[in-house]
Amino acid sequence: MTQTVHAIAYNVNKALRYRERIVISLAMLVLFFIGSYVFLVKEAIMNIVARETVAKQIQTDSTAVSSLENQYFTLKSSITMDTATSLGFAPTTVSAFIPASPIVALSSNDEI
Repeated sequence: MTQTVHAIAYNVNKALRYRERIVISLAMLVLFFIGSYVFLVKEAIMNIVARETVAKQIQTDSTAVSSLENQYFTLKSSITMDTATSLGFAPTTVSAFIPASPIVALSSNDEI
């Protein structure tokens, strides 16, 4: 009878030992998932902050480009032939222009 009691006690201890391992493994897994969640939430927040910073920078750059374009068009409209000759430019006698429509040549593969 004592052998039976010892066998039962051994089996119960063995089951409890596996139970402890399973609980420890599950606890470690839960801690891993919590750590992963915290890391991913932090990364998402950092990406949102970076996106807002980039959006502000784009707005600033767009304003700067708009100001430069305005200056360019103002300067472009103020240039006259008198201004050009006073800066040392001479009027040309021959003008060559590129046509507005492209010149297209069609060839097949066996012509070459």
